[in-house]
Amino acid sequence: MELYELTKSLIALESPTGSEHAVVKFLRGYLEAAGFAVQLQEVNKGRANIYARVGEPALVLSTFD
Repeated sequence: MELYELTKSLIALESPTGSEHAVVKFLRGYLEAAGFAVQLQEVNKGRANIYARVGEPALVLSTFD
């Protein structure tokens, strides 16, 4: 999937703050299909952080609010 198609797919998902489950589910499948090892960390019911990696990380990116 090219960047444009990926972006369109993500925008099409309903994901208001607190209800991001559809995006997490989509990204998990997308990243696993791309060969990433994916782990979810549940933050609250229906909300999770996504950790995706290939091999051992040399750099870790993280966001928070």
